[in-house]
Amino acid sequence: MNKRRIHKLFARLNAVYGGTWSGRYPTPKMFDLAVEEWGADLTPYSDGEIEEAFKLCKQRYTTAPSLPQFVELAKLAHLRKYKPVQPTQDEPASPEVAQYWIAEIRAKLSEMEAHVSPPASSPAADEPETAKRDRV
Repeated sequence: MNKRRIHKLFARLNAVYGGTWSGRYPTPKMFDLAVEEWGADLTPYSDGEIEEAFKLCKQRYTTAPSLPQFVELAKLAHLRKYKPVQPTQDEPASPEVAQYWIAEIRAKLSEMEAHVSPPASSPAADEPETAKRDRV
């Protein structure tokens, strides 16, 4: 955990929210505990994500945010950073490219057929259908 990062964030929150922020941690012991908690919960997030969360915080809240509220904004900043890639529409292949790959596939199939031996002929397979019925 980077305490300096949390101290800087707390100073900025105090500058924006004044008494609603500074009144939350009236004793040095409570302040230190808050630094530990905020630091632990914000460790997974980059400085850029915390900065984005701070900006969102100023836009959304008229009073100082709680730790869970700020973490939600950090999560949102993280998700914004890693937007899912939208699938693209592939261009159809030209007829020449399609013909090339069709020829390649046919050649591979021919190779495979050449390596596969035909099934051995069984005496029952050569019998007429009526003989098979009579035997059963």
